[in-house]
Amino acid sequence: MNRVKSIYNDDDIQRVTKALDNKHPKYGLLFTLGIYTGLRISDLLNLRVGVVRACRASNFELNIIQRKTRQPVTILLTETILERIERHIMFWRLEATDYLFYSTETNRAAALSRQHVWRVFRAVAAQNDMAGIGTHTMRRTFAVKHYRAYRNIKKLQERLGHRFISSTLNYLMQADGTIIS
Repeated sequence: MNRVKSIYNDDDIQRVTKALDNKHPKYGLLFTLGIYTGLRISDLLNLRVGVVRACRASNFELNIIQRKTRQPVTILLTETILERIERHIMFWRLEATDYLFYSTETNRAAALSRQHVWRVFRAVAAQNDMAGIGTHTMRRTFAVKHYRAYRNIKKLQERLGHRFISSTLNYLMQADGTIIS
């Protein structure tokens, strides 16, 4: 089984984001939101426009219940991220009840599927010679960025919702078996 990789530097993050934007801007936005929030793909795809728009009224806090763990999580979004989301909402004329990342095949009645997004990410990665990129790359990259910024493994474990520290350490492991610096 091939594991997805973390992205360790900002140039590569920009390269992946641009390639996904070129495929369709919603994939670039999804990737950006994923590496900024660390949310699982299932949580990102479940976001509705009204929930995201409510962030401005609640001090830029995104409050959701995680699908996998059923635990509440609050994430502070920046003005820049919210502006990019708002441009997406306005361009596609999305309503409050619409999924932020909706499936065009269901006339906005359903979110994109994890499998569909995974296939898009893998195809874009292959076209751009970027091996090991998948939907979980967003979460792993978030972990690397968070750890580099705060150097607090326990805080990262809590933020990711991991029960075991070993799961969190796995996110920070490089190919040679060492923890990122």
